[in-house]
Order: sequence, then structure tokens, then C-alpha cells
Amino acid sequence: QRKLSQNEVQLILQENCSLKTEKGYLQKENDELRNQNEKLENQVEKLE
Repeated sequence: QRKLSQNEVQLILQENCSLKTEKGYLQKENDELRNQNEKLENQVEKLE
């Protein structure tokens, strides 16, 4: 297997960084949706 060029390594690191950022946003969004879901479930319980 060939050695990666400096340019390829740079691109991989950039993509890795982008994915970590995206992962952070998605985790935050996931937490918010989980909280929203919990609130809605509580409201439903009160209605039952």
C-alpha cells in the first residue's frame, strides 16, 4: 500500500475535523429533541 501524500493527509484531517464538528451539532440537536420528547410524554401522561 502506498504512502499518503501530505496533501491527502491534510484533506483527511480536515474532513475528520468537519465530521467531529457535525457530530457535536447532531449530539446537541439529539439532546434537545430528547428533552422535547420527554416534555411531550409528560403532557400525554397528564392527559391520560
